[in-house]
Amino acid sequence: MTRNFLSLVEEEIGRNRSVKIIVDAGCGSGNELRYLTKKYTTMFFIGYDYLLNVKKTKRERLHETEFIKACHQFLPFREGVIDLLYAHASLDPSAVEIESYVEFVRSLKDGGKFVADLWNDEDIRRVEKCGFTYKYNHVFYGSFGARHKVYVFNASKNVDP
Repeated sequence: MTRNFLSLVEEEIGRNRSVKIIVDAGCGSGNELRYLTKKYTTMFFIGYDYLLNVKKTKRERLHETEFIKACHQFLPFREGVIDLLYAHASLDPSAVEIESYVEFVRSLKDGGKFVADLWNDEDIRRVEKCGFTYKYNHVFYGSFGARHKVYVFNASKNVDP
């Protein structure tokens, strides 16, 4: 099996069976959520996107899934409720503010997982500065041979951004 972004998300789910709430940051049309909800039926999924057409997306009812319109900097979640948050191709380095990473840490449980494909070393430093601890990364090749590097971080409430 070729490893891809979702295989790393699944790997993190498999490592911690207490994962109950998973968020897709910048879910787009929700294709990744559709795949995950069919495979992991005991978990609750939330997909958000700033440009989401919520009415159109909600027409297709997915088991234990909610789609909302939101942006990275102002997430509508209580503090420390999310077990795993992933962002696949939705963190453009020119547009993502440091407040986004602070919001991710705030929303994640202490020790929660953040999985993202980041663009450069500066992004990694910004993520770590906001309260994430680097765990590991994996390089895989996408369509047309494009090289992607996916990072996994642990959220830590002990860091003051």
